[in-house]
Amino acid sequence: MLTRGYKVEITERLQQRGSAATVAQWIGCFNVVRNQKINNGYLNSSHKYTASYAHIKHNPALKFLKDVPPEILRSAGYRLGQEYSAYKQGIRKQPRPSNRNDKRYCYVTKELFKVRATSATTSLLYLLKSGKYSDRNNLLLTLPLPFPAASIAQALTLTRSGDRYWLSISHQINEPAPVELERDALGYISIDNIVGNDLGMNRLITDSAGYQRNREASRAAAIARKKLGRARFLAKLARKKSVNDKRAGTSKRPRSNAEQRLGNRVRKLDGEIARIKRDCSHQISKEVAAAGKVIVFEGMSIKALIKRRSRGSKAHNEWLHDCNLGQLRDYSQYKVQGAGKVYLTINQAYTSQTCNECGHCVTDNRKGADFECLECGHTEHADINAAKNIQVLGYYKINNLKPAAKYTGPQVSRVIQDYRFEPVVEPGTEPAPVVTVKLQADGCHYDKHLKEISAEPASCRPVDDATAFRR
Repeated sequence: MLTRGYKVEITERLQQRGSAATVAQWIGCFNVVRNQKINNGYLNSSHKYTASYAHIKHNPALKFLKDVPPEILRSAGYRLGQEYSAYKQGIRKQPRPSNRNDKRYCYVTKELFKVRATSATTSLLYLLKSGKYSDRNNLLLTLPLPFPAASIAQALTLTRSGDRYWLSISHQINEPAPVELERDALGYISIDNIVGNDLGMNRLITDSAGYQRNREASRAAAIARKKLGRARFLAKLARKKSVNDKRAGTSKRPRSNAEQRLGNRVRKLDGEIARIKRDCSHQISKEVAAAGKVIVFEGMSIKALIKRRSRGSKAHNEWLHDCNLGQLRDYSQYKVQGAGKVYLTINQAYTSQTCNECGHCVTDNRKGADFECLECGHTEHADINAAKNIQVLGYYKINNLKPAAKYTGPQVSRVIQDYRFEPVVEPGTEPAPVVTVKLQADGCHYDKHLKEISAEPASCRPVDDATAFRR
């Protein structure tokens, strides 16, 4: 089963029932509990984090929390615990108090909604005012859903931005039928099915067919324009803070209205930039998923690429974050798997330094975007050469093949070895001729040699499993 998300705007439906104020109260109180737990230092406490909220609810200044279903308040502590756990694992940034200019949300568990099946493929969602039995018919919202009731998750999310509201929920779908993969002369999955993809900062994705995928020029210009505006507002905010801090004699003071307005402008531009990048990632990943039947990416850790704060590395880190390479890879993965295709990641070590023609591997082969092999003289764009190497490594992985000699770095020379295949003689048939194939130890040209083999896939097998490629 595959998990998919569904998001729909519910502003008009809430306004028709007059329940927009109730949902706004839910979202506001959810964020109050979350902010209170952060500001009171519960994340930095030496004790184990708990999702309790009673001490906040009984605060005399927060009496309005009693008007909200306890399921909403409990979910606030639970979701903050999930965010903090992700922060401890290095997956996300440390949770911070939400601002009124942020897109705020609340997490709604199954006690506050129910789903009724209307057909085999559709259902109807009812959002309840509270979890009490007396309010079982007091509805805030009814929403038709285009998927069966049995596939719907046990929780949903309500989001608010200004006067607009959205509902998000996940559901399960059956895995699509796998695509049929062509096979080569030895019965292995053919390399023609496979597309290798190299990630980069100047060119976001380059595939083994030579296509380079980047953000559209108009979208890149829009991002640059908004970044300039953001930088201006940040500089103005810094000057305003400095002046007000000197006037007040301390930096620990309530922020002025002007400072808050400038901060809101900065956060608004941050959201606009993130939305443009996310839309570009969707468009690029859609093209990647349609490029082949087996999509191979380099399995590098984006976090590992972030250099330490040494001289000259800050700009590199900002540039790397701006590329959204991890987001591109994640979006490509779920689109590829959703189409019934194969998604693979491989160890990309030395793929940018290895010649795709002769296998020679040395650092001096690559100079920026240009690749020129010092051994055979082969020239090609460096990203395309790396993508072709990723394609070959993906060929090995999907066929469960292992090179006879593994290399650990560019200092290891490539060895051409002969592999002798002995025909399998079936009873009552004439033996097929012995086939001898030259294969390179690092596997850069396995497929090119296989295209020269005339033997049938089932008629050959390696004579020596210790030295030949294994399944």
